[in-house]
Amino acid sequence: MSVKESATAFAQSYAAAMHLGQQASTTPESCGEALANHYLPTFTAYVMGTQTQIVADTRIAGVTDHLQKFQKHGLGMDVRLKALRVEVVSELGSALCWITWEVFPKNGQSGWAWENCYGYRKTQDKEGFEFSVSDNEIALLAQHCPGFFED
Repeated sequence: MSVKESATAFAQSYAAAMHLGQQASTTPESCGEALANHYLPTFTAYVMGTQTQIVADTRIAGVTDHLQKFQKHGLGMDVRLKALRVEVVSELGSALCWITWEVFPKNGQSGWAWENCYGYRKTQDKEGFEFSVSDNEIALLAQHCPGFFED
């Protein structure tokens, strides 16, 4: 399988994990674990000039906390893949995955979409996202949900 095919399938698996949130029985914890399992142990999140390394033993809690904020602010967890674009960086196993997400708020608010960029890496024994750039997501959450990041 080519790097592009592997990265595309992996990004679609990540989207499927996010789509778990559409099911009423899904908890932020179970969705957070499914998403976090797509991150390599040294995953780094880049947001508006800051960087946070999310180490293996805290990544599930970090993703779960973010999803719990979605719940607390009335958004729910209905976040869907709207578009996916994959660009191979190296045939040795790296690609950039631009994922456009769309949220369908539970509170009746109009939904919106944003694009994040994820760095995909595949080696002989593992694959996952090394990093994300989430400026668009965070800016739009702050705009649509004042107080989202004050908790």
